[in-house]
Amino acid sequence: MKNLTGLLVAVSLVLLSQSAFAGFGVHAGGNIANIATSPASSAGSTNSRFGLVFGMHSELGFADIVAIESGLQYAQRGFTLTEGGITVSAAWHYLEVPVLAKLKIPAGIASPFFFAGPVVGFRVGTTCSISGVATAPCTITFDNTPSTVFGLDLGAGMALPVGVATGSLSVRYHLGLSNLQPSATTSNSTTKHTGIMILAGIDF
Repeated sequence: MKNLTGLLVAVSLVLLSQSAFAGFGVHAGGNIANIATSPASSAGSTNSRFGLVFGMHSELGFADIVAIESGLQYAQRGFTLTEGGITVSAAWHYLEVPVLAKLKIPAGIASPFFFAGPVVGFRVGTTCSISGVATAPCTITFDNTPSTVFGLDLGAGMALPVGVATGSLSVRYHLGLSNLQPSATTSNSTTKHTGIMILAGIDF
């Protein structure tokens, strides 16, 4: 995993350093985040939590329709859980480095694109809050969760000209690959991030 982390960060740094020769842009949007637990938790199913996503990216094309996109983004991931009139909202805050293979389909003014690739996230903070009838502090222990997590992003979007720049709207699904509870007493128990990101971007 350390080798993969180094590779993803190296690719991102190379693309950003070559931004004068590649496309450079920024993006922002929201993340409908949740977690997937297997087997299902006895505490009940979790609900999604809205989080922010924003960052910068660079794209290096190898052909008219094929490119590699990478960059650095801040992303909030987490979940909510409601039981007995009490709602717990937990969030992980990450600096993420995605490295995405991108397929672009030239189709006139609005051109669709598809992408997929790995992402590594470095935890930079956590938050937890309780609302409802409870006044006790949140008891979720984040220290047992890994500080570096891996995932897979895939999705699609549409690019269109905006003056001298290119704007885009995209939907990105995140599938977590890292177990957030590596020290769980049940050996086959896993908890992983999931999420659907809706992003707007602009490339210069």
